[in-house]
Amino acid sequence: MGISKIKIDVNSHWNTLVRVKFKHAYYTSTLCNDFEVIPTAETVEFMKNYRLLFKAEKSGFVILYRDGTTPDHFKDSDLSLEKLSFIIRNTNANFINFSELPFLENETIYYFSNANVSLSKDKRKLLHDGNDVSSSTEQLLFLMPKMFNFTFPNPIKFSEIQILDNFGNEVAFGGNAISRKNEPITQHRIDLREFNSGKYTMKAKAAKIKDFSFYATADTKKKCFGFIELFLNNKVKKDFQLFNTKEIIQQDFDVYFDSRSTYWKYFVVNKQKNVNYKHHEIVPKEGNVEFTKPENVQLQNGMEVIQMISKTPIEFKEKQENKFRLNLCKNANGSGNIFSVNLPAANITLIKPDRKTKKVYSEIFIYI
Repeated sequence: MGISKIKIDVNSHWNTLVRVKFKHAYYTSTLCNDFEVIPTAETVEFMKNYRLLFKAEKSGFVILYRDGTTPDHFKDSDLSLEKLSFIIRNTNANFINFSELPFLENETIYYFSNANVSLSKDKRKLLHDGNDVSSSTEQLLFLMPKMFNFTFPNPIKFSEIQILDNFGNEVAFGGNAISRKNEPITQHRIDLREFNSGKYTMKAKAAKIKDFSFYATADTKKKCFGFIELFLNNKVKKDFQLFNTKEIIQQDFDVYFDSRSTYWKYFVVNKQKNVNYKHHEIVPKEGNVEFTKPENVQLQNGMEVIQMISKTPIEFKEKQENKFRLNLCKNANGSGNIFSVNLPAANITLIKPDRKTKKVYSEIFIYI
């Protein structure tokens, strides 16, 4: 869906309602330009009616309101169910590699809103709980259609299922078309087509399952990283409200990502037939990370290499803070002439998770 570009006269009476910025520990400036944000069709229509403007920025977006007109419209309207919703699309194919986030399946998305918030250590207002997205407990949701069938591990009655909205209010949803009667069965139909797209939580204590949090939308085919929802009602915590029934409250919100740390695994390949180095040692040029002793290993392709792995994970940075060199010597005890090679840093384009150890490695080949 294309968003028309609007030229805004700085001398006109347009003010900032809310500014949202994406930030990431990987980048030196912390500003993250890896996302495209698009208002949903419902939000575009709402903004037209209430004289709001959407303006994309490199690291986020801003919503502007018309001085006088928008506040008056807000005062005269029931905003109890109103919100501004935005689709987030990831434009960087390597984003997950250098971000401290789990490796997800296609049906999961990230969800951010001013209804689930926290303050950072430096008092920034975050659209997620926890200091960063990776430490958040409620941002990861399943993306579901507005009507779906859910299979429970134990038979339960349809009346024993609860669907709650973002603020914990129970909604009178439809369904039960499978059983027709309120009898215990394992599969029930959940129908939210009469409700707005958004975050919901399903509770079913009788089935002895954990709460199931999901984002329901009519369009689940469009691939996206997640959604941002900014509520206009006064159920939001006071310091995160955009409107308090009397006046507009200008807000600045952040979404903050932490950097991924990986174990650096160097593979040393000797291409010199006439030179045999018996001593290999990685020493830090900058930083204080230590490496394991050299080990002769055979890769899956049959190649014989010498392997050395960092004893602690190293954080990805746009300007890498840890630098190393490889010291080589023909004598096994390291005495004699030392030949040194500056080692390249790990590349964000290649990481390898190990399911057994639950560690993530960066593999780097060194040819000498």
